[in-house]
Amino acid sequence: MPVMAADHVRGDARIRRGGACDRPPGRPVVHCSGGHGARRGRQRARSATTPTAPAGRGRRAVIKAERKAGGPVLGDGFGEALKECWAAGGKAGHSYATVERDDGFLFTTDVAEYFDELDEHERHEQWVIKRAGGRVLDVGCGAGRHAIALAQRGADVVGVDTSPGAVYVSRQRGVRVLRGTVEEQGDDIGRFDCILLLGYNLGLLESCQKAPQLLSGLARKANVGTRLFGNSLNPAMTSHPDHLRYREENRRQGRLPGTSRMRIRHKNLATDWFDYLYLTPEELGELVVGTGWEITEIETEGQSYAVELTLTQAGRRSPTSV
Repeated sequence: MPVMAADHVRGDARIRRGGACDRPPGRPVVHCSGGHGARRGRQRARSATTPTAPAGRGRRAVIKAERKAGGPVLGDGFGEALKECWAAGGKAGHSYATVERDDGFLFTTDVAEYFDELDEHERHEQWVIKRAGGRVLDVGCGAGRHAIALAQRGADVVGVDTSPGAVYVSRQRGVRVLRGTVEEQGDDIGRFDCILLLGYNLGLLESCQKAPQLLSGLARKANVGTRLFGNSLNPAMTSHPDHLRYREENRRQGRLPGTSRMRIRHKNLATDWFDYLYLTPEELGELVVGTGWEITEIETEGQSYAVELTLTQAGRRSPTSV
């Protein structure tokens, strides 16, 4: 999933303790990597603000105005960008995806990063790959970069993604992928030793209401001791004025500050609007209470962090499952 640009911050930033993350029993171990959290190698992204979708304007009104203006077309923008890049050999400079937030903020990225080798991944994601193993569920697997890296280390990986284009590309690269949301997968998918929400896919938790449902659903696909790894930008560390204004508007609307309503665009295609959640570790600690998951370790890298959660209570199978 393309992620909004992070500000450059000192590499010695530490997770603030207290409050949310102290609520589950035990204290997570916190590590910190040096550097700014910037991706290694080629620079791929740029950001800008435009008046495309004024803040406060209703979603239906925006869609109506766009249709009147002749575009964009509703479709699998992210998947089509991946397919175009795959056809070009996964090389940089051939295909781009743009994240559009509902206040008009745009962030464009070269999707070649979704074909990175392990040594090109951000350090906190490399930390996850080196710790994960066994039978792994990769939620929102995209082009399969994490699944492939784990398979090369001997893991048995199953990917899940809602994007038809992402599913196509991952399968072309040899990844076993199921199309749909993780909630749509029945109990016949089995249980897993590790679950991934990488590519900043902790954002799939969406909201205070959705997060416990998703986490409880993942617990039903896990065993006691299963580890869940995810990563996020820490929204409390931003100094970008557009992000600060957006966070304040979220507070006024009663949402978590790191909530983003966005869609992904590629050429004339745009996905439907969806909610994505950037969380502080403290906020994540509050959301996992009562789900069976506990935060056990955190790895920070600039404004980004990866987290390990461990299942301490068995998830119950769905009563509708066969």
